[in-house]
Amino acid sequence: MSRTSPRLWLGAAAVLLIVAVVLIRAGNNGTHESESIGDADRDGWQTIEYRGVRVDVPDDWERKDTDGCPYVIERWGPEDSTTCGEDFGVGVSLLPSENFDAIVEPGEVRRDPGGGIHWSGYVLVAPLALAADGSREVVEAVLSSARGAELR
Repeated sequence: MSRTSPRLWLGAAAVLLIVAVVLIRAGNNGTHESESIGDADRDGWQTIEYRGVRVDVPDDWERKDTDGCPYVIERWGPEDSTTCGEDFGVGVSLLPSENFDAIVEPGEVRRDPGGGIHWSGYVLVAPLALAADGSREVVEAVLSSARGAELR
């Protein structure tokens, strides 16, 4: 009876791991990126779409490149907003809802505990959780505009 070498098993496991990482990264890069699909009903705003969910954001917001961050997510914000880190600053993140864990109820907009002008909140629109940060007016407008693409 032949015995398979532990080296062979280790090599096969390494190859499978590399293939899995490449496939996951390929699935996250380019094929499912959010995009601006035009002007929103509100002046000075644009509509973006990602995985069947649409949301309105200010015209000066752009898609942020988070490929070099610890967590690759879909993120839109002003040009000068932070791309990586625990505090992204002003903007909206479009996250898979099954992995989203919040400390407040959906739709609740709350002020930064530090007392600044920073507000945050989120809504669930399957299959996403949209988490917005910024002024209270912007956060409320972004979250209230979230809808499934088929509803438009």
